[in-house]
Amino acid sequence: MYGMSGGNEITFDVLRFGTVFGIASLMERTQDEYAMALEPSRVGVLGLSDFWHLIRKIPEVNARLVKVLGDRLRLTRGRMADIALKETPARLASLLLDLVQSEGVVTREGHYKIVSHYTHEQLAAMIGAKRVAVTRAFGTLQNSECVRLFRRQIYVVDLDALKRVAIAG
Repeated sequence: MYGMSGGNEITFDVLRFGTVFGIASLMERTQDEYAMALEPSRVGVLGLSDFWHLIRKIPEVNARLVKVLGDRLRLTRGRMADIALKETPARLASLLLDLVQSEGVVTREGHYKIVSHYTHEQLAAMIGAKRVAVTRAFGTLQNSECVRLFRRQIYVVDLDALKRVAIAG
């Protein structure tokens, strides 16, 4: 999910299977929101009156929505703080830690592989940077021996070192 303004783009969230987006209409306000699928996807539309009926009828749906929105708010606030306070390598490190948590798998070598193929431009949009800055930041992370790039895949080879870079800012 991303927003655009004056030719600039920032990605607020990478949505996973079974989640919701486009919820600005719940507040009965219009807001420019865009979504782009990174892989073949199915999208369903739920009318506002049907949505509120579902929330009232099935409390578990309400609880799940509150959790999803809370998680998204926490993630967005963290990214905004990173953009305001951290240099690009630390912002990239924080993002990679989030991606390891949300979609990372452990390899035979004990490293973490981020399953999705992200371009440097997509990652840049997620951390409020330019593509070239992300490429340089990957160089820094590889020199620190916490990340390895191989065949368009991102591998976190030293999680503790990546956490230190993320915290150092």
